Amino acid sequence: MSALECPICLELPPGEVHQCTNGHCYCVQCFNVISPRRCPECRERLPRRNRSIAQERVIGALPATCAHCGEATTRGEQAEHERRCPQRPTVCCASELGCAWAGPLAEQAAHEAACPLVECQRRMARLQAEKETVQAEKETLQAENEALRAAAEEAGGRRQRQRVGAAPHDAPPGAEAVMRMGAVAAAAALYYAFWQPTAEAVCMRLTDLCFEEGNRQPAADAGGLEAVVAAMRAHPQATGVQEYGCTALANMCCGDDAAGLARRQRAVQAGVVGAVATAMQAHPQSQLVQSFGQQAHDLLQRV
Repeated sequence: MSALECPICLELPPGEVHQCTNGHCYCVQCFNVISPRRCPECRERLPRRNRSIAQERVIGALPATCAHCGEATTRGEQAEHERRCPQRPTVCCASELGCAWAGPLAEQAAHEAACPLVECQRRMARLQAEKETVQAEKETLQAENEALRAAAEEAGGRRQRQRVGAAPHDAPPGAEAVMRMGAVAAAAALYYAFWQPTAEAVCMRLTDLCFEEGNRQPAADAGGLEAVVAAMRAHPQATGVQEYGCTALANMCCGDDAAGLARRQRAVQAGVVGAVATAMQAHPQSQLVQSFGQQAHDLLQRV
């Protein structure tokens, strides 16, 4: 047995065994700290690594006893046996939350199945995952909102031009002004989608206008589909924006002629399917969201 011991620490190596070029063996912990890098026994220069697999197998085959249950095993299998040993002392997985239970591994599963702190820990993990998902969605929406503002300023600027609706650098239009707009002007006003009252009022106006077939194509040509989707993404929790957004999209997607098909194809590219699906999931209590969201979804299945 002593012949297998590391000559530096005088212990049987628990893991890797390394050797010099003449076969003098050391445990990996001692081998790595030998300085200068020469074998203490023969003074030959030591390589960085030189495992002795034969020595490791001999040591691994030596008899050993489990420290927990006393069962006979070998040194090579001892660590894995003790890790799985039913008598190994352990604690509840919710010990960090204050559970004081401690006992053998064989009883851990039964305890954790009934431990209220374990259930609390699992719920906290789920909530944390949901929080991270919501945070990621929030950051995405903020980025889209900033991009929308930048696009509005770039498209409008402060140059002199013939206006259709309000310019992006002006104050957002009020509800009364929105209700007097035509389809093109209303779609242009959704440059102010970051302002919730304006977004809701414009979606409501587009809902009314696009109920008439003659207003659907002008609204779509003015970017109405994309603007409504952007408004819905900017205000996912605003029920009014989601309700009138879904109805406006459904109305704009109506039509059995070639123009109607083209609008539906454009709606798919604009992300209407995802926008109405998100609205329906977030607002199950809203009859308008559910009804017109489903109508828009069904229309787009015909593309």
